[in-house]
Formats: sequence, C-alpha cells, structure tokens
Amino acid sequence: MRRHLACTVLSLALGVAACGMEESGLEADQSAVLQTLGEYAPAWTDESPGADGAVTNFAAAPFATPSFAPGDSFHPPAFWGRLRRTEHPSRSRIVVIEGDTARVRLAVTFVGVLKVDTTFNGLLDPGTKPLRETANQRALFVRDTAAPRGWRLVGISPRRLQNTAPGERTVNITSVTITRNSNAPKVLTDPEAFLAPESLTSTVVGDTLTVVVQTTNTTGTDLVPPTQMFIHVRHLQPGTDAWGRFPMQRQEDGSFRARWVVRRAGVAVVAVDALDSQTLATQSGDDYRSDLWAVPVKVGP
Repeated sequence: MRRHLACTVLSLALGVAACGMEESGLEADQSAVLQTLGEYAPAWTDESPGADGAVTNFAAAPFATPSFAPGDSFHPPAFWGRLRRTEHPSRSRIVVIEGDTARVRLAVTFVGVLKVDTTFNGLLDPGTKPLRETANQRALFVRDTAAPRGWRLVGISPRRLQNTAPGERTVNITSVTITRNSNAPKVLTDPEAFLAPESLTSTVVGDTLTVVVQTTNTTGTDLVPPTQMFIHVRHLQPGTDAWGRFPMQRQEDGSFRARWVVRRAGVAVVAVDALDSQTLATQSGDDYRSDLWAVPVKVGP
C-alpha cells in the first residue's frame, strides 16, 4: 500500500505549530514519521546552514585566507552575507509510506537577499541582491516496534540549497570528499544519496578533517577564478555552538580544500558553499548563483 502526505507551511511565524495542526487528521504512521524526524537530529535538517545573516571579512577569516594567483580578475569583497528570510519561506513535507518503509522529502523555498560590500572604506554599507533558493533533503525510515514512535531513521541525505529557478543553477558542486585523519576518504557525488546514521558517528573531538570539493561553473562571467568556495562548520570551538565560515583553498587541479581539527562534540552539519565570483564582485544586480551541500555529521566526545 502506498500512502502519501503533503504538508505545506507558508508562515515562518507559525512554523511547526501550524504544520502540527494541519496534521491532526493524518494517519498516525505519517505523523509519527515526521515527529521522529524532528526529534532525532534536528541539526541534520537545519533549514539555513551557514549562519543566516553572517558577515565575514575575507582578509580576517580566522582559519584560512583565499588564495589568489597573478592575473586573477576576481577581487574579494570586504563583507558579504545572506538574509534568506526577508519573506516568509514556504515549506513542503511529503511522506510516502510503502509497507514498512517511509520516505520523506523536505523542501523550503526562500525569498531573501544577499548583502555584498565591495568597498574597503571601513564602513559596513553593503549593497543588496535578490536571493531565491530552495533547500531540498530526503530521509528514510523503517518500521521498528522498539522505537519510541514505531519508526527508526535509517538514512538521511545532505541538505542542498540551490537557485530555485533551474536556469539559474549554473554553479554546481559535483563531489565532496571527506577524510578523517589518515583514514580512507569518503566521497559523496549525489546530494540525494541516503547516508546511514551509524556511518556519521565515527568522528570524535581531536580528529583532523580534510574536505575537498569539486565544482563546475557555466555562468560565463569570465572572472578568474570563476567560483568562490567556503565551508561552514559548528564544531570549531569547544565553548560555543556558533557557526564558523571560512574560504576553502583553491588547488592547482581546480578543486577546493579545507582542513581543521574538530574541537566540539555534537550533531551538526558541515556545509560546503560554492558561489559564482560575479555574485561577490558587485553590490547590485540579479546575479546570485550558488550551490550549498550541508552534510550531516555526529561528533563524539
């Protein structure tokens, strides 16, 4: 038997409460699946990974600085940051149950702005660009009578944020490779692939993580390099849960690399964030082009 549920919330202020009221008449299994997803690891379904509204100085990035070669035509801005919620986002949660398996598809559509300040005049007076993007994620459950609500999470995909209009998806991450210490690297090439929760728990405080990202860019703005790559993490400092954002280092083969020591335990995501260089080179225009993959992790003590 195939059962289908769609729940859309148009008000950020009402959020989960509104969706809960709409679900009061739904089948118990479908409601239990959504409740389990919300309770199990909410950080893995973070709607806006990367500190919405964060503003970072390129030159003062605490863990890395962007690398530029002679002849590069891209010049970094003084500051930039996203504000995804200038309008209430729309949310869709679709649950499909087949026998003892439940599949969930989450989507959040944002209408916001990108703030970019290209001047180094000591003042924070950025220009504004329109931002329209959608976050998509999938989850997989199996029926388990021993679980508190009768369902157990067995797979969770990264959360991908990309331009809502397909024609504007000119910047694309094609692979993310994560290496823990000197272990064999894990390569992710499909942002919709299910990751088993038990495979996300092998990292502990003190481990060194190395992330390498491959991208493509067909925007055609002729800036060199064409793409800017950043990484967002929440386990950099032992005493805070705040996001940290820093640029990844461009390698000779065109990939981007970041390396750091894990300082804080907990459930979180590592978000790799590709933007077209033109997006950060000017303070106006409708040229926001981005692709972000938020990969779920669980760090042990």
